[in-house]
Amino acid sequence: MDWEEKRKEEAKKVVRALSDFVNSYSKNTELIEAMSREHRTLQQKMTVVCLEWLIHLSELDGAWYDLRNKASVEIAKKIVEAVPEIKYGLPLI
Repeated sequence: MDWEEKRKEEAKKVVRALSDFVNSYSKNTELIEAMSREHRTLQQKMTVVCLEWLIHLSELDGAWYDLRNKASVEIAKKIVEAVPEIKYGLPLI
């Protein structure tokens, strides 16, 4: 397995774990608190992942979402429109 395939498999595992977590709890307080104790660089990288997710959602057209995630797509579009510099990412120091 090459590096890219390994990375894709690892991403699938992370998504499964995160999906299980957010599906099991109504609040994400524990996740937020745990992330706030991570290294500051990792917090910055997590923010980048969240921003990239918002950008991705904002670019979806009606064929790729439905009523279950429509509000997420609409708010992502508003955020990206209101903060255009979001597309340029964040600095890593």
